[in-house]
Amino acid sequence: MNKLMKKYLAILILAFTFFSVNVFAQDNVEKGMNAVKKGDYLTALNLLKDVVKTNTKYDANCYYGIALFKTGSLDDAEKYLKIALKDDDEGIDALKGLGELYTERKKYSDADDLFRKALKLEPESIPVMLSRAANYSAQGKIDEAIQALTLATTVSKENPTVYAGLGEAYYIRGSFKLSKDYYDKAVKLNPNFAPAYYGLGKVYFKLKQYNESLVSFNTAIAKDANFAEAYLEKGKILYFGEKYGEAAESFKKYSALKPGSQEGNSYFAKTLYAEGKLDEAMALLTDVLKADPNSVTGNLYTAYILSEKEVPDSSAQVEQYKKAVEFFAKVPIKDFEVEDMLKYAKVQVNLRNFSDAYGLYDKAIKMDSTDKSVYYEYGKACFKGENYENAVMYLNKATDLGMNERSVYLFKGFSNFYLKKYEDALANFQDAIKADDKFVLSYSWVAKCYIVLLKNDEAIKTYEKILTIDPENAEAKDRLAKVKGANNNKQ
Repeated sequence: MNKLMKKYLAILILAFTFFSVNVFAQDNVEKGMNAVKKGDYLTALNLLKDVVKTNTKYDANCYYGIALFKTGSLDDAEKYLKIALKDDDEGIDALKGLGELYTERKKYSDADDLFRKALKLEPESIPVMLSRAANYSAQGKIDEAIQALTLATTVSKENPTVYAGLGEAYYIRGSFKLSKDYYDKAVKLNPNFAPAYYGLGKVYFKLKQYNESLVSFNTAIAKDANFAEAYLEKGKILYFGEKYGEAAESFKKYSALKPGSQEGNSYFAKTLYAEGKLDEAMALLTDVLKADPNSVTGNLYTAYILSEKEVPDSSAQVEQYKKAVEFFAKVPIKDFEVEDMLKYAKVQVNLRNFSDAYGLYDKAIKMDSTDKSVYYEYGKACFKGENYENAVMYLNKATDLGMNERSVYLFKGFSNFYLKKYEDALANFQDAIKADDKFVLSYSWVAKCYIVLLKNDEAIKTYEKILTIDPENAEAKDRLAKVKGANNNKQ
């Protein structure tokens, strides 16, 4: 083969290789775009990650950016969405995607600018209308969100995403019945629409209908196996039901679907904490905070562990409580759930910062005025702060809401006893016995009330009852002898 032929053959091979690479890359772009549209964001990442190294065109970078955003990598997502808009500054999907990212980052004004630009280009774009409404909802501007969504219904009356958006707006407002009605309408329009079931799951949880909530999240997952947020909420329900192993699996699945987010790992650490595996939980949370120092859940659950892990030295324990307060303080109060608020308040009580604790309990009540555990913890805190009148008030509220545990009656009894309301205290301790008739301390305080009320015969019977439960109880033996002696002296 002469030199000229070899040269032409080399050029031909090079041209074929270049053509093949470009065809393969373009094929991956199309497959990646389709994967994003189907909600399969991990597949899209794998298809597009090599393409965007050399391709600065709109499609590859826009859909790679969206896939990154949906899997929790916000910094990289912003970078690639901006590259896409540099190539085509009127690309609707990139404008919408970057706007949603800014909503996530609480840059609401920047987000709205992008949504308004997109709507000027496509005034009847339902997806953009929905994203703009979600931006309003995230700011607490529910009226504006509802107005935007109502406008969307005039464009498309049978679109389930519009009604799911209305469901979310009313959910944020706290109008759970209306929220459920709109989610139900979305399901009626499209029985396979996973976000509607997800929304219903959140509503049922707020209504304390936990079985229905779990069923709804499972249905959302059945309709869309890549629905990361449904796994996260399912895990929370399972955690709430103390099914820690199942909860951990849900949190792991969330992390697999959103590898750029630390939230799943934080919740997995929370399950380890609940199982008493504090060192394992702390090690995982250290990694979470290393990756994202501002992680809400990472800081909260680190504070949980520091607030409850016991240290032998009392001064070291106080320092650890103070460290817990530092981590709680890194999280904006608006990001707290009721459980978080109670944990934070309990640390303040342990540090005897009662005014700070009371303020946190007040905030918890505003978040959920029907949660009996809030009033119970508030009452205990008031007792420890020697604020006995308020202790009785809050503990009464807990029992009014259905709490029927021994400890709530005991703390009511202690408070009334120190207020010298002995008849009330006696009734409280008797209620504690009704809740648990084997707990000796309740009987002991009943006997004390009888003694103060000069009913020694009743006190004697009570101490004798204690000795049938615990025959070796030294305190009961001693007090029984003294009361009998006092009776004999009277005679």
